[in-house]
Amino acid sequence: MASYYHRISNRPMCNDTIPGRLGKFAKANPNKEAIVYYDNKHQRTSITRKQLYDGTEQFAKALVKQGIKKGDRIALCVSNCVEWMVYDSGIMMAGGCSVRLWAGQADFLPMLEDCVAVILDSDPTFYNLLQKEAKISEDGTAVSGSFPKLRLAINVSKTKSPIKGLSLQKMIEQVKQDKSITLPLMEAEDITIISQTSGTTGKPKRVTHSSFDIINASEVYCKELGLTENDGFFNERYFGFGGSYPLSFIATGLKYVSADICSLNAPKDFTKLNEILKNEGCKKIALMPSDLHFCPEKENMMDFVMIAGDMTSLDNIKRGLSCSILIDHFMATAETLIIGHKSFTKDNVDSYVPGIIGRPFPDVEVKLVDDNNTIVDIGEEGYLCVRAVWCSKVTADGESILDKGWFKTTDICKMTEDKEIILYGKDVDFITKSARRVSSRFVEKHVSGSPDVDDVVVVPIPDEVHGSKICACVIMKNGKTFDEKSIFQFCHENMPQPNNFDNISSTPDYFLEFNKFPKLGNGKVDRCLMKTTAIARLIKKSKHFC
Repeated sequence: MASYYHRISNRPMCNDTIPGRLGKFAKANPNKEAIVYYDNKHQRTSITRKQLYDGTEQFAKALVKQGIKKGDRIALCVSNCVEWMVYDSGIMMAGGCSVRLWAGQADFLPMLEDCVAVILDSDPTFYNLLQKEAKISEDGTAVSGSFPKLRLAINVSKTKSPIKGLSLQKMIEQVKQDKSITLPLMEAEDITIISQTSGTTGKPKRVTHSSFDIINASEVYCKELGLTENDGFFNERYFGFGGSYPLSFIATGLKYVSADICSLNAPKDFTKLNEILKNEGCKKIALMPSDLHFCPEKENMMDFVMIAGDMTSLDNIKRGLSCSILIDHFMATAETLIIGHKSFTKDNVDSYVPGIIGRPFPDVEVKLVDDNNTIVDIGEEGYLCVRAVWCSKVTADGESILDKGWFKTTDICKMTEDKEIILYGKDVDFITKSARRVSSRFVEKHVSGSPDVDDVVVVPIPDEVHGSKICACVIMKNGKTFDEKSIFQFCHENMPQPNNFDNISSTPDYFLEFNKFPKLGNGKVDRCLMKTTAIARLIKKSKHFC
């Protein structure tokens, strides 16, 4: 039987634009809160549907007044706040394309390519880097040899700062009484968003999407999970990053709640989070998989926790279920928006296996193929390919990324007889050691079984003889001492060993202790930096013993 599945629904496609959807929400219930945000001092701010739409329209007119034309790309580098969506949707309403950046991301400056304007707030991180590439004047004029199209910098900060740029307040004052400004006609399938991928596997990509993509994918997800406009949904991550964009608000009009990510994660503070959830009546939230480890054992604190990104362990899922009725394990890529999911409760939690994706969402077509793009049989490993109407169609440079509508991911998966998908890792997660391909996730799963190890990340180390060797970077449990020989012995005794002629073992060749793992802006482990750090430490270690 072939590894192929297509779940068809009868849901009609929506042809709204995102600003158009905001207008409908404002008309239906103008005073309903749309976005709520808690800053690093735990101060609450909010914006209603009407304020959000009116602000969007006003900002769009201000951009048009500054000469923004349909198709212009505008870099949005603004921290989470209730006005973030005003700026993002205002760019769209002005006919522009919102290039979503975050200073905590990987190498983000290349995202400025072809941008005519940049929007900044009081965070100096991005601005300081930008100053090395562009000269910015107080009136907002920008000149850059690296980015020749860049001509305008807008400062939306509400506080005094050394950051230069055209003041948002001045822009708004110029258009308040101007009745002559005409906004361009928008189509649902216009490319209005360019997002940067995390750079988990190397150089970040620039992924394009339209309003049509965003609205239809988010509506399918919310319908599948039963989210409605009467819910409150919490997500602390950066609005401009993939699944952290207020998709559930766009789909249903529910109240979307966020908070300063640093104040909740230094370390993870569930006391503050629980206070926010109680204040807002939020029982449905999104967390990083690693956050489940810190969940308090408080039964029914939440109805629903959505996790996505890195794989997690059965123990973490069980810990999450100590405070939530349901954990939904969700998979997506920047290009596909949604792929599949599986929900776990205390009744079925023992069916969880690391990497489980579950069945595809309605209207998502999937297949697994080999290196020759031939569909593999059920139970065999293959590359995950996805086809859906909301998949990204082209790169930021206009090149097609689809083959007959299919997007081929770098994810290596298997499909079960029940048509559930299990992720084993990306193709770059496999370490080629001599003639054998070893799954990093497979090794991590077994090393994490050590009673002394709290967390593990496996990286490849270049080797002249074998091509690569395996290094396990570990964080020890509280009170446990790092003992390389002891962990090696555990792995040797508990990991399945090869029985073929080359006898290349999956047991790590090296072990290194870490206090914590470096993270990317999306919360995932920065494996590229981990590899660089591990190589440097092993070189230093080898010189020490020479």
